[in-house]
Amino acid sequence: MIAKHLAYSAFANQLVTYLSPALGQRKLISVYIDEKPTGLTNGINIVLPQTFHGCDLRQDTAVSRSLVFGLLAHEEVHMFQPLRAVDVIRDQYRIFPVFTNLIEDIQGEAWIARLMPSLNHWLGILRKTTHDNNFARFERMLSTTTGVPNQFELALLLARFNRPGQPFDGGYRIALAGTALPYSRLAVIPFAVSRAQELEPDQLPEFIADIARAFPEICKPLAAPPPPPAPEPVETPFDAENQADEETSDEDAEADADGHRSRDR
Repeated sequence: MIAKHLAYSAFANQLVTYLSPALGQRKLISVYIDEKPTGLTNGINIVLPQTFHGCDLRQDTAVSRSLVFGLLAHEEVHMFQPLRAVDVIRDQYRIFPVFTNLIEDIQGEAWIARLMPSLNHWLGILRKTTHDNNFARFERMLSTTTGVPNQFELALLLARFNRPGQPFDGGYRIALAGTALPYSRLAVIPFAVSRAQELEPDQLPEFIADIARAFPEICKPLAAPPPPPAPEPVETPFDAENQADEETSDEDAEADADGHRSRDR
């Protein structure tokens, strides 16, 4: 069983109490460091990865502490967001989860930095670390990827980490060579998503629904309906008359054949 990190747990509880004294009285947050690819929370426990882009978070250094404080602030914003309502919208519009997660992160980091501006310093360090390690790779991937949802995800990731001092750069302009990609759509979505930085947490579900309606590219396509069954044949009076004529012709043919057989005998 992984051990609770007492110092980081104390910081997390102080932070949530500052943001919401009522919530701080109801919740006791525990922070753990485990072998996870990224941070996660269930609303009570926060689990941080052992390493973040090569930095060992188990070591007590200035860099590791800055990254941990940024990760804790990032995870705690989700405790104030209506995540179940967001899940309903995500399922209703069949949105790829990566897009709801991105919008939650953008709204959450901007919101918590408005309430406590000093947190943006640590969040900025977190974003700069991601920028330094991934930004060039995101650019290369966007120039070669062909799947439309992947293109939109990369466009938002580039705008997300283009300027580490802020949660999202809505003015980011994508530079693409050629015309294979839906450039006009990719160029517009960062500006539309940037409005998430102005929202309160309870506005998040309807905003995500608006984005899904404006950009169906971020939604899973509906499955093709099964082909309709073949229509049953309908018998008309003309068909019945033809059938009767055919039966009469068959009877006449049989009678002629009997006559021939009688004469042969």
